[in-house]
Amino acid sequence: MVKSESIIEKAVELPHRIDDLLAGDRYRVSDVEKRNGCCDAILKISTNELEKKLEEILCIVGDEKKEKTLKYQLKDWITKIGYTCENRTYWEYMRRVLQEIVCHNIRKAARIQKEDANENDVRKQFEQIDLSEILNVQNEVSRNFEKGFIWVLSTCALLIPDYNFKLIK
Repeated sequence: MVKSESIIEKAVELPHRIDDLLAGDRYRVSDVEKRNGCCDAILKISTNELEKKLEEILCIVGDEKKEKTLKYQLKDWITKIGYTCENRTYWEYMRRVLQEIVCHNIRKAARIQKEDANENDVRKQFEQIDLSEILNVQNEVSRNFEKGFIWVLSTCALLIPDYNFKLIK
């Protein structure tokens, strides 16, 4: 299952938050290449040796006291997202999140198309999706004053399995 929305939001923002933190008034790492390298190295950490790895990476700050503060701040951010406790990198974690979003949208599309969608095979569900039929169902349901609603479906997420279904497995 996809974790809470706030954790996902924090995960999506993490690369930018790290860069902004390093570039900001406190740490003043002005070299963009150094910041990018540091950020990339942080996002590749996948082990529980988080503190040690962060210490090695954050030497670019050049101030031991600031490095220590930054280490604990980044450790807190990363720990709250929780991907390193699963021995994953940030990129592996985000790929998994995107895969889950795609699968949820496939299941939702199948459910909209056929209310009794009992098929458990996501690939079969995907292959049976007819977007024009889903649009017709959405239009019909939205006209009904008693049920007047429309399901939120991210059809752009369906581009990924359409391009290469193996990307979501």
